Amino acid sequence: MPTKIEWCDETWNPITGCTPISIGCLNCYASKMANRLRGRHGYSYVDPFKPATIHKDKLCYPLKIKRVKRFFVCSMGDFFHDEVLKFYNNGGEKFINEMWDVMASCPQHIFHILTKRTHNIEQLLSSLPKLNNLWLGTTVETQKQVERIEQLIPMRKYCGGLFVSCEPLLGPVDIEEWLDPLRECDDTTRKCIRSGLINSCQAKEYSCETIKWVIVGGETGPGSRPMETDWARSLREQCKKHYTPFFFKKHGSWWCREFGKRTSWRENHELDGMTWEQFPN
Repeated sequence: MPTKIEWCDETWNPITGCTPISIGCLNCYASKMANRLRGRHGYSYVDPFKPATIHKDKLCYPLKIKRVKRFFVCSMGDFFHDEVLKFYNNGGEKFINEMWDVMASCPQHIFHILTKRTHNIEQLLSSLPKLNNLWLGTTVETQKQVERIEQLIPMRKYCGGLFVSCEPLLGPVDIEEWLDPLRECDDTTRKCIRSGLINSCQAKEYSCETIKWVIVGGETGPGSRPMETDWARSLREQCKKHYTPFFFKKHGSWWCREFGKRTSWRENHELDGMTWEQFPN
């Protein structure tokens, strides 16, 4: 369905539900939304945010949309939750395969799956075909979660691109290592590539998989925690250095409360000279 999430056009939730796994889950918007939908639209009255809740009526939604859209897949849960793996291994493979068939049948769309459980990706996707219009991403709230990026990088073989969401950004984060395609090269090789002594075709042999898009934003809603603007600036500079598209979503509710101003989406981007690119090419 259409969404107000700024970095996508539509949400698609054939599977919903999750459980807290890290610091970023404290004020989960999806959990609050599921509770508001309790007993309606396929959400259980007893436990509306139960992992691996299946919504068969949502399965074919992308097929109905002909114009090019960016879909946030399973925005109301974590597609790589342990319970989804159990569902897949206990007879649910037909439904997951049908999800993949839907995405394959819509090459005009781009589908984004965001997870905090990168350790489960390989187990599920190893049995599914690669989709070039699928992007896989992970959430990194503080420096403690950057290990998720290490687990995400090898998953490029299953999709068309990789991205990182630093939302809610709750501390300074250094991800430059995974933005650098020459991170495994020694200094001499780097200098030769950058000076042109090694041509572009040969340079590809030295390149590593990288994160192709970074999304940054502060926390919103009641009880939101602070995001320092310098944390976002640092990530922006890391992205600029390696020509990685950077999307600054918003400062968050805490910033607006502290400075006594409710800002629009565009004002959020223009504050403090924060520049950004919306989407990767």
